[in-house]
This record gives sequence, structure tokens and C-alpha cells, in this order.
Amino acid sequence: MNRDPQIMTEPYRVLNILDFENEESLIAGELDNESFRFESVCVATISAFEKSIQDFQPDLVITDFLHKKFDGITAITEAKKSHPDTLFIILTESISEFDAIECIKAGVSNIINKDQVSSILMIVQEAQKYQQARIEKRQVEEQLAREREILSISLASIGEAIVTISLSGEIVLFNNAAQQITEYSVLEAVGKPVYEILRILDEKTNKILDDPITHLLEIEKSIDINKVHHRPVLLTKTDKKILISGKITSIRIDQNTHTGYVLVFDDVTEKERVAAQSMLSSKMESIGQLAAGIAHEINTPIQYLGDNLHYLQHALETYIETDERQTQFLKSIASKNAYAQEILEFRNSQRIDHLNKEVPEAIHESYEGLDRVRKIILAIREFSHPSQKDKAFSDINKCVQTTVTISRNEWKYCADLDTILDPDLPLVYCRIDELNQVLLNMIVNAAHTIQEKLKESDKEKGKITIKTSFDQDKVLIAITDTGCGISDKIVNRIFDPFFTTKDVGKGTGQGLSLAYNIIVNHHHGAIHVSTEENIGTTFTIEMPLAKTETEGNRD
Repeated sequence: MNRDPQIMTEPYRVLNILDFENEESLIAGELDNESFRFESVCVATISAFEKSIQDFQPDLVITDFLHKKFDGITAITEAKKSHPDTLFIILTESISEFDAIECIKAGVSNIINKDQVSSILMIVQEAQKYQQARIEKRQVEEQLAREREILSISLASIGEAIVTISLSGEIVLFNNAAQQITEYSVLEAVGKPVYEILRILDEKTNKILDDPITHLLEIEKSIDINKVHHRPVLLTKTDKKILISGKITSIRIDQNTHTGYVLVFDDVTEKERVAAQSMLSSKMESIGQLAAGIAHEINTPIQYLGDNLHYLQHALETYIETDERQTQFLKSIASKNAYAQEILEFRNSQRIDHLNKEVPEAIHESYEGLDRVRKIILAIREFSHPSQKDKAFSDINKCVQTTVTISRNEWKYCADLDTILDPDLPLVYCRIDELNQVLLNMIVNAAHTIQEKLKESDKEKGKITIKTSFDQDKVLIAITDTGCGISDKIVNRIFDPFFTTKDVGKGTGQGLSLAYNIIVNHHHGAIHVSTEENIGTTFTIEMPLAKTETEGNRD
């Protein structure tokens, strides 16, 4: 029963369970008052009582403690189960302390001695106030419970992680998104110190921070937490590194009362990776367009040079042939002709024979240099070709040769580069521009690690070897360097987004992560690494062979 007893649109309902009719009349008389409207029903059996409880739904039950036909305590206990708001008053001539305690336990509001029945109106009105307060309290509790349920459902439905932390540093609330991102369950997280669950890594030492809250607050105060270079790195339960973005806020009841913190964050690792790759692709495309334009501009004068060299070579061959014949003729008459002898002497003084030998060699070397320039231009045009949105069957050997040519300036001073290319290598169904990016990144990385090693070595150069091969259903590209190698401590992290061992400003930590994404996610291939510190490293790229375009377009 949820009827508010103070809203007297209906009379107050009173159920009497009394042994004597005169007692009912006496009580009715005492309750009869202008300020108190009521209606009453009197029952004498347990069955009538149970029926009236359901049908009449009394606000107040007045019963005799020692009723002749049933136990009042038992009746009250049963009625309370279905009507917890109903008030119960017991009338008695006498009652022991034990029985009084049992009555209170059963839910009796008041016990009135029969010789004090004149005070029943006041007692009922006081009981009414208590009844109203209890109903209001329950209604507030029910409303709070509903609001808590709505809040719980809302928090569970929010895509961002929400973590509430007490002043003592313990986790109080941990929503579904927080569980998914950190890989900790709510049972594992709630009540635990925040540093055990939210394992934030120090940017400088790469160690787990003892006080992640202070660290996040400092980031938020100094620079916006949402800026790329200040993304906190979170270590999940399975030790996976993720980048998070969010906001930490102090919880305050009022201006002077601080009760804890609420941290709202999201896993932005994939978002940052995609953004970084998009930025790199855009940059590569811009550079490619510029390079293609430059290559085109250079190609025209190169053609002029080639044509002119060809003309000079042909003209020089004619001149040398003519000079040889003239020289033979002059030699044949020199003994008889002083002028012919003078010409031969002048010819020798000008080292014409030497020039006839050296100039063709110089033209030949110019041809070789020009051919080198042509190959570079061709490589630039191949490498900088507008990005293919769709996959196509591509020559991996040609891709390797192009990238080696493009990257020559990075490795030529520090390493010798050998290619061992399988001539029978089958075509691979791929996005060739993406594979160009991967190979370029790995060749440049190999050159850089060799440069680092040469700083502490007497050797003049290291070595880079690129080998292609195939095995049944896949093509293999192995890039081996004689650089520093990779420490066992970090080898498992080299493909993590934004992980780098290079000095600040010299590496973004995107290269190998993007390479991994291109090979593994875009092409369903694999990248394996074999390394030994101070000896070198081999990266092996596996590219699956597709017999048809349909088979190759699994993504």
C-alpha cells in the first residue's frame, strides 16, 4: 500500500480485531474528531482478517494482544509481509517485557493499555507522522535506486572508460568500457590502488608510475592531454601498450570539499595509427607528386644530353677514323715531305693519340652517368606514382630495385648493399605503393643502425642484404643489416605504435608500426624479426600469394 496518509481525499481506514464490541465502540468514539476522518471494519477470525487486509487495505490495525481466536503477533507478522506500510497498535490489559519486545520485533507501532484508550487519537496521529516519514523515506530510496540503476546502465553504455578514484587512491567505480580497455574486470579493479590497475608509463624511463593521478593532472595543467605528443601510454593487464586520450577532473561536493577524482578516457591507439598513416601517406603522395614533376623536368634536358652525347660519339668516331687515315698518309710521305713531318710532330706534341683514346672513354663514362640518372628518374617515377587504391599483381623484385635506387643516398656512405633476387619470383597481389613505403622504411632503418654502430667501430662500412624468394604459398623478402641489433628487452615492443629508440626529434616511432599494419592487416602477411645485439638484424616479410584477384581481395 503506497497511499499517502496525509492526503485525506479518502477516510483513514481502521481495521479492528477486538474481543468485545464495546471496545470497538470506545475506540471509534475516541477517534471521532473533526480533524480526523476515518472508516472502520471489525473482524473476529483469522480468515476475516486475511480477507480484510487484501480487500479493505487498512492504514491502521488495532488488535487485542490476547485475542480468543488467533494470535495477534502471528497475524501482524503475516500482514507485514504484503503490507509493510500498515500501522499496528496493540491493546492489552497487561503485557510482559518479553512479549512487548516480540511485538516490536513483529512491527507493532505502539502498545496501549486498555485503561489509557483515551490517548489513542494522539497516538494514532503520531503514528501517522511516523508512517508518512517511513513511506517518504522508502519512496526516496526507491527513487535513488532507480536513479542508481539508470546511472549504472548509462555508465555501462558509454563508450568511454569512466573510473572514479577516492582520495586515498582506490578505485570506486569502473565501467564496462574501462574493463574492455584495461582488460581488468570490475571485481579485480574496485577497491584496488589506482596504480595497480591504471598502469601509466613514464615517458622518459618507460617504467610504471607510482602516482598516475598526479602525472595525468600535470599533463592536463601543462599541455592539453588530447595533443598527440602528450598521449599517456597505458599498460593493459596483458602488458599491451595503448595510447589513451581523456580528461581527469576533481570531484567536489562544494568549493572546499574534495572527495576524489573521475577519469574519463578512451583507447586512441588505432585512431592515432590511422591518423599517422594517413599523414604519412599524404606526405608521401605530396612528395611523390613533387618528385614526379621534378623527374619530368629533369628528364627533358637529360634527353638533350643523351642525344648530344650520341651525336658527339658518332662524330668522334668519324673524326678518329679520319685522323688515323690522315696520320698513316702523313707517315708514308714524311721522309720526303718536310711539311708532313712538321704536321706529325705537332700532332705528337698535342698528344692526339692519347686524346683519341681518352675522349671516347670520357664519353662512355658520361653515357654511364647519364644512364644512372635515367635509372634514378625512372625509380622516382615508379616510386612516386599516384597511390593505388586497389591491389594489383606486382613485381616484387622491381619494387626492391626501385626502392634501393631511391634510398641510395641514405646507405651509400655507410654500407654496401647487395640484392639477391629470385628471377622466378611470382607476382604478388598487393598495393605496390604501400610495399614501397615498408621497404624504404626498413632500408633506411638498416642504414641508421649501421651508422650508429660505425661510430664505435674502426670499420668504414657495414652491409645490407636484400633477398627475395618464395615458398609454396608466400613470397619472402629478407632485409639483413650488420648494425647494432635489437636488445631482448625491447624486441617485443618494436612494432608498438610510437615506440622508438632514436633521440627526440629523430624518430616518430611510426615506421615499424605502420609497416606491421600494412603487411599484416592490409595484406594478411607477416613480419618476423631475428636479431643479435652488436651483430645485426634480419626482418623477413611474408606476402601471401593469391591465384586470383578475388582471393587477394580478402580485406
